[in-house]
Amino acid sequence: MKKIIIILALVLVSTFSFAGSFISELENSIKRAQKGSKVEYILHLKNGDTKIFTAADFHSGNLVSYKDQPLYFELFKGVGSKKHNIMINLATPVYYKLDIEKTDGVWDYVFNFYY
Repeated sequence: MKKIIIILALVLVSTFSFAGSFISELENSIKRAQKGSKVEYILHLKNGDTKIFTAADFHSGNLVSYKDQPLYFELFKGVGSKKHNIMINLATPVYYKLDIEKTDGVWDYVFNFYY
């Protein structure tokens, strides 16, 4: 019984640490793209559609949280009267998935959001 409790505790701690690293990677994703990494955000919607956004198309991003709970990630493009913003909802996905791979010396980051 003691071993089961220890294993369960380790699983919970690793789950929370992954969630924290996913969010920190998401916060740094625009900066990574500006430094040459390939960064994509893929939204997998309930009806089977997918929407793909590339971080290189945006000049900045902002994580919006409420009481340390991430609500959405907003991507900004343009200035003045010509702006384009995308908001990725972080409160309703069933799960997140982050794929990191180094291809030809370039790091690729693919953020998957399953709704």
